[in-house]
Amino acid sequence: MQRAVFITALFIIYEVIVMKRLGLYTLDVNYVAALAKADNKVMSVSPQQNKANRPFVGVVIVCQDKKYCIPLTSPKPKHQKMNNQRDFLKIIDKKGKFLGALNFNDMIPVDDRLIKMVNINPSTSDSKEESAYKSLMRTQLYWCNSNRESIAKQASVLYHLVTNYPDDNSKLVSRCCDFKKLEAALEQYLIDQGLEQPKQQQQEYIIKKVSEDEFNALKSSGMNFQTAVKDNQRVVRFKAEYKEKVNNILQGLKNKNVLL
Repeated sequence: MQRAVFITALFIIYEVIVMKRLGLYTLDVNYVAALAKADNKVMSVSPQQNKANRPFVGVVIVCQDKKYCIPLTSPKPKHQKMNNQRDFLKIIDKKGKFLGALNFNDMIPVDDRLIKMVNINPSTSDSKEESAYKSLMRTQLYWCNSNRESIAKQASVLYHLVTNYPDDNSKLVSRCCDFKKLEAALEQYLIDQGLEQPKQQQQEYIIKKVSEDEFNALKSSGMNFQTAVKDNQRVVRFKAEYKEKVNNILQGLKNKNVLL
């Protein structure tokens, strides 16, 4: 029993989420306006300020089950003098070119019904400026997907620090949105819009030891799960509803190895 509790704590503190590919999204303007009433640190997406198309990277799962999107900013001169921090991450390609940054301190809780994927595919109707901007966003998104597990981990660690240990991280808290307050505002907004679903019973999870080959097979499947290594043993944690899928993936790997 103690070992199970320890492993669960390990996931919460050192969570590394194996997740589906990230996308670029715009957020529902009315929803973000409702968030801004709850916390004035929320970044604007106001059409009046030409911010309606502000892109967010997502969807990132923090602390096991909370969906967040992270504001993506284009390269600005001020960023050159800034260093990576708990709540800020520069996007730099392999050639050392600065492409933009992620503002983790301004990440926002989301519901799938309140976000819309940005079209970054080239079009013959694009202006020269639109074509250049789409090209930049494609490059930024490629970098984010290449680093999506570290992005998810950074978001989870930040959330964990500012929500559970605010007194020990006062400077960090002062720069961040009030995530708990925003989550409450999201729930209320869904209720006000008639979108709230009945609360589900507490989600059950399964913890399972796997080999590295089995871990890689699960990772390649695209399903969401958490992973940790304890005493040189790989362990995965996934929702109980995925049990059959996991078993099928692992059985398929065994069958493949038998044929080799």
